[in-house]
Order: sequence, then C-alpha cells, then structure tokens
Amino acid sequence: MGASSYFLASFLLGDGRLYPLIILFSINVFLASTQKLLNSWFRIRRQPIHAVSFNLIISLLSIGLNIWFVLIKRVGIPGIYYSVCIISFISLVTSIIILRKYISLKFIDFGEMKKMIKFSLPLVPTGLIFWVMGAATPYFINFLMHDKAEIGLYQIGSNGANLLGLGTFAFLQAFTAYALSISNDENARKIYAKILEYYIYAGMACALMLGLMAKFILHLITNEKYISAYSVIGILAFNVIISGVIQVVTIANLLAKDNKPIAKAAIYSVLITVIGYFILIPLFGKEGAALAVVLGNLVTTIYITIKAQKLYLIPYNFKKMIIFSGSLIAIYITYLILS
Repeated sequence: MGASSYFLASFLLGDGRLYPLIILFSINVFLASTQKLLNSWFRIRRQPIHAVSFNLIISLLSIGLNIWFVLIKRVGIPGIYYSVCIISFISLVTSIIILRKYISLKFIDFGEMKKMIKFSLPLVPTGLIFWVMGAATPYFINFLMHDKAEIGLYQIGSNGANLLGLGTFAFLQAFTAYALSISNDENARKIYAKILEYYIYAGMACALMLGLMAKFILHLITNEKYISAYSVIGILAFNVIISGVIQVVTIANLLAKDNKPIAKAAIYSVLITVIGYFILIPLFGKEGAALAVVLGNLVTTIYITIKAQKLYLIPYNFKKMIIFSGSLIAIYITYLILS
C-alpha cells in the first residue's frame, strides 16, 4: 500500500501529494477495530453506561471533526480521512489506557485463539469490505458529482443518523450475550422471534421520529446552509435499524457455527451498493448515496436472514414486521415529497 500510495492518491483524491493520507487510511484499517475491542470489554464486564458514554463521545467528536475539516476548513475528502484517523487513534489510546493491565502475552490462550480464528476467518474479508464501503461513499459522491458541499452534507447526515446507533448498539450488545445464555432453553426460538419483532417496532418508530425531527434538530445546532442534510439523516436512520436486524438474525449462525453466508452476503452488498452509487448519485446526489447504502444493506439482510433460517429455524412473524416497517417508510417518503 505504501509503494502504491502516490498513484492511489492521484486516482482517489486527485492529488498525488496527498499520498500520506492513503498510508494513514491503510493504517486505520487495523486501528478501527480498537473501538469494537473496548466495547466488547465493557460488555463482558457488564458496564453498559461506560460503553454508551464512550460511543457517544466518539460519535459527537466524529461529527465535530467532519464539520470542522469538510465544511469550515473546506478540506474536502482528505478532511474525512483526517477525521477517521483521529477518531481511530483516540480509540486506540483509550483502549491501551483502560486495558494496560491486561496487554501481556501471558494472558493469551493459543488453543482458544486457534478456535476463534477458525470460526471468525470468513468474517475478516466481510468486515473489511463493509468498513471500506462505508468509508468509500464520499469518494463516490466526489467522483460522480465533483461537489464537496454534497460530501460535507452527506457526512453530517451520516453522523446524525449514527446517533440512533447509540441506542441500537446498547441493545445489540446485550442481545448477543442474552441470546447465547438461553440457547438451550426450550422456548429460545420463540424468544428470539419476539425480540426481533419488538426491535423492529421500536427501531423503525425511532427512525421515523428522527427523520421527521431532523430538520428541526439541524436548525437548533447548525445554520441554514447545513439544513439540507436532514433527508440523509432520515434515510440512514432506517439503515441503522436494518443493519441491526443482521446482528439479531445471525444468532442462528453463531449457534450453528457457520459464518460463510455472512461472507457471501458482503459480496452481494458491495455489488448492489456500487451499482446504486452509479445510478442514484447522479440522479439524487447525497440522498442517492444514502439510498444506495440502504439498498446494499437491505439485500444483505434479506440474504442472511434466508440462510440463517435454513441453519436454525426461528418462527419470526415476517408479515407483521414488513407491513409495519413499510407503513412507516411510506410515511417518511410522503413527508419528503411534501417538504
């Protein structure tokens, strides 16, 4: 990556002199996992307040950095890379400080590590693909529109929608541990089905409320030129909930110890998302980019759910959940059309 950084910077950023950003971005691929590591640590130690507080600080800092670099300093796409690297570095330092007593070779169980690597190996390219695709959206907006203002507005909308992720994060962290703890219960499958159903009801309702209130919220915390980001917040708020569905239904993959369908789903997601970028961004700009991300995640969710049901059948009430979700999405679409 270092050897080709100049050419990648010329292609992606339009200026070969920005090659240090490509190197930083590559390093960040490895650093990005530290935030999840710390979240897992808080979950194991049953410290939900610590986990939510940490993620809230990171989310707010991310919003602030993106506003500073992209909208105030007018740095463009490099500003987004600056923000990502700064956030990852802060997460790394925080993780080292908190886990300093446990960072030692004597705590490594190589036997368990071998089992863990074997089980999680299919997820390595999957996680990398999803992470890179998430970071690539501003590039596609720049490539297809050459409009740095649209990039900045998309980032504000994305970060605003991620605030909803604080709630889903807390729920999903608790769900996995709870779901595994009752896996041998005779009513486990029915409980899993009800949990997903209630998650959909509460999550979609919150996504709709955030979408409807986004313009008002932006009026309170920003000035007039950033208000148009409200539509991205609403669209990606629904995406946050859809992404969470994957984590709920993949309890089947965990119990069956088969993560291969998740790896295949990542490929389909990338194809749908990229095709969506090229079709929707020229038509709808930043909103088109958000819609492409939603479509990619939706296809992934459907595929993984179908495969998960074959591994471990759970009696989900798909009809009720689809009707409820479709109704709320229709309400939001109507709101966008009228506004």
